[in-house]
Amino acid sequence: MTSSDLAGFGGSVEPMVVDVTDRLAVEAAVARVLAATGGTL
Repeated sequence: MTSSDLAGFGGSVEPMVVDVTDRLAVEAAVARVLAATGGTL
């Protein structure tokens, strides 16, 4: 994972210049976390 994958979790997101690929990577990472935790954060 890259730092851009974690931008959404850090609280300091750079001015909404999220690349579409990065967004997909973030959503995939979130989906993995949700699956691992049984759907709760």
